[in-house]
This record gives sequence, C-alpha cells and structure tokens, in this order.
Amino acid sequence: NGTWTLRNEYNSSDVGFVSSDGGSIAVTGRAADNATEAPVVLTAEVSPRKVDKIFVNTTIVVYARLLRGHSPVTAGKLFATVKSDAELVATVDLSDNGAGADLKIRDGTYSAYLPIDKLNEARDFSVSVTSLSPVSRVAPAGKVTVDKVNAGFNRQQVPPAKVIDLRVTVNAMDQTAMLIWTAMEDP
Repeated sequence: NGTWTLRNEYNSSDVGFVSSDGGSIAVTGRAADNATEAPVVLTAEVSPRKVDKIFVNTTIVVYARLLRGHSPVTAGKLFATVKSDAELVATVDLSDNGAGADLKIRDGTYSAYLPIDKLNEARDFSVSVTSLSPVSRVAPAGKVTVDKVNAGFNRQQVPPAKVIDLRVTVNAMDQTAMLIWTAMEDP
C-alpha cells in the first residue's frame, strides 16, 4: 500500500543541468500482501558499440533480458529495431533458442545478429528492443557507431543466417526422408 508521486524538479536556472528528450522509469517491487506477481522488466544492449568498418565477418549482436523479478521469462516474442536519423534501417526477431547469437536456450536472454549489410554507412545507428508477448515493453539497447564506409564490402558474400529448425521425417516403407526447415533470408 502507498502513494507514489513523480515530480520533475527541473529548473532552467540550475547551473550544469542537462536535459534530454527521452528517458524511462522502471518501478519494481512487490505488493505488501505478496499476492501480486513481480513486474516483468525488459533490458537490452547492443555489442559492440563502435565498429571501424563493416566486413563480411563483422558481428553485431543485440541482447535483451526479460525478467519477472529475478526469474527469466521464456517463450516471449521480441524484436529489435535499428534506426538512423529516425529512419527505419532494419528489424530483426530475437530468439531464446540457444542457436545463432543466442548462447543458452530458455534462459530469458533473447538475442540476434544485426544485418551488417544494412549498416555499411559511416553513421550512428540506434537500436531498441520491443517485447510483444507475454507483455508489451520497449527498451533502448544503445547505439552502434560505424566510423567508415567499407567501399570493398560485397553484400553478396554475407552468408544467410543458419537454419535452426531442421526436422527430418523418415519413411522406411518408401525408403525416403523428408527434410523440413524455415528458409532464412539471404541478404
């Protein structure tokens, strides 16, 4: 039980005060009766934050953690958005499946590689993560700075993402095997 008050005490005459156009506040806690579940919190980060040039083997990863209190939230649907000067550059789904950029299955850490073929420009790219389920949340992941354009970069040499859901059905009677997988986008 209690009342919370949020007050902006900004005073333009404050020396050295720096304001920004955005921000976020996360209030976490439990109800006094412990009957209410802890809130779900989304945090995100992009790594590395600075790249000299984009090469075929450059990897830039966005990570997001979805936690209820201290417990991981699994089976979420998350995606990352990459923007430059408020213009959409790319979107990519994040996974918690232990494949690709994700290191451990169902640990509440969702991750994905950013599409490097879209980042071969000398500029800043801002990255944010959105959770669509089981809760709706948005978190900034930070920015990636690419210092120089790589004029020799050939996007045709960038391999597509790895297939992560290969399934095999064998029919012993017909002596056949059927391979099933989700086609990955080839940049």
